[in-house]
Amino acid sequence: MMHKSCLRYNGSKWWMQTNHHLSEYIMKASHDHPYCELFFGSGVLFFNLWHPTIHAFLNDINGQLINFWNIIRTRRAEFEDAIKYVWCAANNQDWFPNWEADPLERACVFYLNNRLNQHITKPTILEKDLSWWANRLDQSRVFIDCKPFEEEMDYLMKLYTHNDPERLCDIIFYEDPPYFGSEYVYGKKFKVNDLETEIPPFKHCLLLKKNWEAREKGHNLYISYNKCPEVLEMYPPEEGWYIKEFPYSPNGVAPGRSTERTELLISNHPIIQRTNQRKLM
Repeated sequence: MMHKSCLRYNGSKWWMQTNHHLSEYIMKASHDHPYCELFFGSGVLFFNLWHPTIHAFLNDINGQLINFWNIIRTRRAEFEDAIKYVWCAANNQDWFPNWEADPLERACVFYLNNRLNQHITKPTILEKDLSWWANRLDQSRVFIDCKPFEEEMDYLMKLYTHNDPERLCDIIFYEDPPYFGSEYVYGKKFKVNDLETEIPPFKHCLLLKKNWEAREKGHNLYISYNKCPEVLEMYPPEEGWYIKEFPYSPNGVAPGRSTERTELLISNHPIIQRTNQRKLM
């Protein structure tokens, strides 16, 4: 069974999950093999992982987004009560006069804007029971962070470095960075630690550098990207990177049309689909 996120988000992961079961290509997490998403977004992949994760680090640079997930995880009942009688308005902030100062009200405004805003797709139904997503977060020991990806990687690689060579402990990194040519699809400004910050151009080369560091330390990497010459040059198979291609035809576009493209899943390990685990979901 596939599970959508309670948020609407630009990107291809829901389509990839429903058509190619993308989560089944991610290796199993455990106490000594924690799972980390550096660009969490709507969390579609995390919510569809076929294995129950014991430790999970969920990171995104968007402070409004991270505040929302923290509220859903820790104050879901209050959140649902706050939006119980709220419907679409010209300005969703009008429902919550203290939204800039109150994290709960800020999460409500973020959610309303996300679900009812026409800039992503056509408006959709406003889901007011978020218990499934809150419970899914609680099934794991989840740590939700709001950091630049390089800081999160440095922190986790330091945290999971042990002096005991007999103890194998490595991280499973899943990365869904902004794609080449669409770096600003999520906007140019986010609130980080309650301060509005202009997002600089995404540093693909910095991500590559951190991935090489993680690879050399024995961590596990899974990277989603669009197929383009720049990505293929950064992650060449002859240097030990494994690449699997997936056809991507959004919105029901027939194969062969101009909008069809290819999605890549890149890893430092052979990419194996664990279809026999689907029954565990």
